Amino acid sequence: MTSIARSTETQGDLIDWWNDAPLKGDVDVTLRPAEVAVFVREGEVLLELPPGRHRLTAQSHPVLAGWLSGKDHDLGIAFLTIGLRTEVDVGIGYTWGEQVEAFVATTATITVQDGSKAIGLLEHLDDEESLEDWLGDEIATQLADAIGELDVPDILHVTSQAHDADLVEAALAKANDVLGAYGVRVEALGDLTHHLDPDTEKRIKAELLKKAGL
Repeated sequence: MTSIARSTETQGDLIDWWNDAPLKGDVDVTLRPAEVAVFVREGEVLLELPPGRHRLTAQSHPVLAGWLSGKDHDLGIAFLTIGLRTEVDVGIGYTWGEQVEAFVATTATITVQDGSKAIGLLEHLDDEESLEDWLGDEIATQLADAIGELDVPDILHVTSQAHDADLVEAALAKANDVLGAYGVRVEALGDLTHHLDPDTEKRIKAELLKKAGL
């Protein structure tokens, strides 16, 4: 009898992907409270196990018969914790108009809500970029779009933080429209940190004063 459980070292990870060699014989899977195990073959969800202890046999789970007999080399198991809160860094540089460049950063709090949908995140797991980095980039893209849709006359209105509440609300809505398909939800964005080069800010203020005849 082989026993499988999520490693304690990966408890804080959004997904712990297990795809060792196929096993032979019955398997016991132990899942902690709120943990789920999703069995996947080539992107297709075959089975999702809830928290608790489960004995898998070819008779009780025929969909896993090939894996339990040591023949299915394409099956993997994704361990996830429903409700797990993970923080990711969000930061993006953007251009206002044709010349002015600025930067905004924040932290996003994300929770896993649907184990089967979260399997879609596996395609973004690679050696070059962590899953958290990919999520941060996706949220940053939505934040940049929200900034681009602000109805303000100049970038100083953006970096003044007067519109931060509107930006956060819009970015959350946009991000959850995209990431909801992956079974995760962006619960909150932290305070926005804006950066505009001081010399650029000084130049823009001078141009605005000149236009106003002051």
